[in-house]
Amino acid sequence: MNYFAYQITLHLKSLEKNKFDAALFSPVWNEIIRNLREEDNITNFETELLLMPRNSGDLPLVQWPLFLLASKIILAKDIAAESRDTQDEL
Repeated sequence: MNYFAYQITLHLKSLEKNKFDAALFSPVWNEIIRNLREEDNITNFETELLLMPRNSGDLPLVQWPLFLLASKIILAKDIAAESRDTQDEL
C-alpha cells in the first residue's frame, strides 16, 4: 500500500470513529433536549436548533446540532474574504 492510500485509510478510520462516537452521544443529548422541552424550559424553535440529527446512512461526516455550527459561519465568511483579497492581488 502506498503512502497516499495509507493516509486515506487513516482518514476514513478517523471519520468512522467520529461517527461512532456521535452515534453514542446523540441519543443521550437528544433525550436531554426533549426533557428540557417537555418541562417547557425551551421553545420548539430552540429544540430544533439543539437536537442532533441522526448520523445514519452512507454520509461519512457527523452532522452536529445547528447551534454548534453558528460560529463557523462567521469563520467561513472571514476565510472567504481573506481568500478573495489574495485572489485580487494575483
